[in-house]
Amino acid sequence: MKKIITCIVFTLVLSPLFAQQSAIKFQVGYGLPLGGSTLGTSTSQGSGNNPSYTQTIQRGSFGSGTQIEIGYVHSVSGLLSVQMDASYLFGKEYNTSSDHYTYQGSDYGQSVSSRANVFLLSPQLRAKLGEGKLSPYLSAGPVVSFGKMYETGSFNNYDSNPYNYEKTYSGSAAIGAKTTVGVEMTQGKFGFYGQVTMINLSYAPTKGVYTKYVDQYGDRLANMTTAQKETSFVTSYDANAPQDPNQPSKALKQYNPLGSISLSFGVMYHF
Repeated sequence: MKKIITCIVFTLVLSPLFAQQSAIKFQVGYGLPLGGSTLGTSTSQGSGNNPSYTQTIQRGSFGSGTQIEIGYVHSVSGLLSVQMDASYLFGKEYNTSSDHYTYQGSDYGQSVSSRANVFLLSPQLRAKLGEGKLSPYLSAGPVVSFGKMYETGSFNNYDSNPYNYEKTYSGSAAIGAKTTVGVEMTQGKFGFYGQVTMINLSYAPTKGVYTKYVDQYGDRLANMTTAQKETSFVTSYDANAPQDPNQPSKALKQYNPLGSISLSFGVMYHF
């Protein structure tokens, strides 16, 4: 009986100390390119006796777009905490390749658009820079992403069969770094905060698969060989080796930028 009473007293005495040791949080934000890379080029050719021919680069990062995040924070001392973030990126779509021209009074060309949708997990070390209702903080740690990239293309050249396609790129995980700087305003058990997040990350898929391929004769996907439909991305391969039609074709890996700097607003519940 004395042990039970001791446990109850111990719990009642220490419960206020643990009441504010953990928190869950939810935030929404939008990311912009962090040191944008060249994602592709576009060309435009006019008509007439002396037509213009304009080339333009497309800069950005597939890490741009709307980001939603949930997280768990646990205090290990007065100002120091450990944190686990899980977020999802609805990536911005970029026109990564386009070529438009006029031939015999008709418009022709091609267009390719790409985007990324990825999950990001990040263990963070979080430090408060002060106490009170308005508390600045910062955090840092690695980030791991899992997800897919999507490509949509449309080709309509005067001397070939027009077609459009959709392709999905997947496989492998990307590892980078994540840092945040923010300010939290506490109201009882709730906290409201604004945060700037910087992510340094790139992603190289290992597999590409056509999920749609339609030309003027209809859906051609069922008639494509495995080599035509699937691509395996590797660091090196023999380009002169014979291609087995029943195996994916090979191509070199390409590292796509997923870095971003984002502004987010969120709510936190302490318990």
